[in-house]
Amino acid sequence: MIDKNLIQGKIDLIEKDLQFLKQYESIQNEEFLNNYKDIQAVKYSLFEMIEASIDIASHIISIKGFERAESYAEMFEILGKKNIFVFIIIILLIIVFLLKKLLSKEIKPTRPSGFKCLDGHIVKSKGELIIDNNLKYFGIQHEYESIVNVYGNKIKSDWYLPEYELYIEYWGFFGKKYENRKKEKIKLYQKGKLKLISIEEAMLSDIYSNLKNQLENYIEINNLEKHCPNCGNKLDDRF
Repeated sequence: MIDKNLIQGKIDLIEKDLQFLKQYESIQNEEFLNNYKDIQAVKYSLFEMIEASIDIASHIISIKGFERAESYAEMFEILGKKNIFVFIIIILLIIVFLLKKLLSKEIKPTRPSGFKCLDGHIVKSKGELIIDNNLKYFGIQHEYESIVNVYGNKIKSDWYLPEYELYIEYWGFFGKKYENRKKEKIKLYQKGKLKLISIEEAMLSDIYSNLKNQLENYIEINNLEKHCPNCGNKLDDRF
């Protein structure tokens, strides 16, 4: 005879573990993965639920005198043949879902969607932030992500200096697709006979001097003071 109290006890244990796991739904991935005790607690609860489901299946097979199972998979096959495994399968599906959800968490670092410059422009990278802030301190009027049309082809420039009809592009990414797009964009600037300054990633190591030198090919720069690209404070001779 099936021990209803035993089965009910196993079901109560599964419900208890499910309630315990609910507290982890709102925890951020990084916080969860950095806490070894939480990881172990979740693993234990999930394995306990799986074990309880197997115990229920094993008890039914034993009491009913069904054929002996050689593996866990065969155990549920036997119950399937007897049309009494649906409830246990539902429990296992819930457990597998929680297992995948909680133990396959990946660290997804939070990244800002934009960087606010000292003049209010919202740019996409720290490199653009530094360049934009330097344009401000050089006292040069500039437009961020201005659109220019070259023989029916629209180009979104990183910066446009309207007073000098000068464009600036910051090539801050890498990869085959990006390099191809870069070449196409430069050809369009050349085709439209537009003045272009190209800033490469390596030039950020001394962007103050490099940007000034590039700009002086077209305009005169008088403001030579260096400022912090983040807070705007003037830098001394150490920088």
